[in-house]
Formats: sequence, structure tokens, C-alpha cells
Amino acid sequence: MAIAASAGDPEPRVEANSVLTLDLSQPITDANPGASAREVIGSALGGGDRENAMALRSVLESLEQAAKDPQIVGLYLSGNVQGTGFATLREVRLALQKFRDSGKPIYAYDSTSWQEKDYYLASVANTICCTRLGC
Repeated sequence: MAIAASAGDPEPRVEANSVLTLDLSQPITDANPGASAREVIGSALGGGDRENAMALRSVLESLEQAAKDPQIVGLYLSGNVQGTGFATLREVRLALQKFRDSGKPIYAYDSTSWQEKDYYLASVANTICCTRLGC
């Protein structure tokens, strides 16, 4: 999920059978870097600026909305956790658990090497895939 929204689109367009991606390499902060949940979802669907931090509130709201959205059928966790503390990750993990409890699967993938924070979030996933050297 990135912060920049698609220019000119008032609402993100979610296609049927979409899988939402949460890019863990973007820091998640308690401070609001200026993005709404709509902007986070819009950027997640259309790509965006990877140098901005995500607001914790926007991430939590986005996961809650995605759990209720019939167009979204799952969640994909990618990247390695960067610049996010364990207290914030705890809130994100609780939101991920609620998403999974809605009946939608979570997939996690490690293409490099996970650290403790990455395993902490990935442990809520239904399916975890990693390279032989990464795990």
C-alpha cells in the first residue's frame, strides 16, 4: 500500500477478484503523512511513491474496508519490514488477523531474507512462500 493516489480518480476502482497488496518495505507511522484510506487503497491498486510512510490509521482502515469489500478476495504481504516498530506492527497484525477472520486468505512471500518483524507479521498468513535461502 502506498500513499500517492491516482490523479483524477475520485475513488479507486477495484476489479472483481482483486488481491490487495501490503508493501511492508514502506514504514508505517503513528503520525499521519497526509493520506486517507482511499488514497492508500488507490495507490495499492495503481502503484505509487514508495518513499512515503504510511499512516497507521490509514493502514488499519484500509484493511478493515478490504475485509468487507466483496471485490477483494485476499491479501498479499510483500517486502521486508522497514522503519516500523513492534508496537505499530502489533496493531497491524491484529488488523491482519481480523482480515483473515473475515474468511479471506492472506499470502506472504519472502524473496530475500526475513527478520523477526517480518516473521511476526507473516505468521498470521494462511500461506507463506519463501526462497530456499530466505527462510
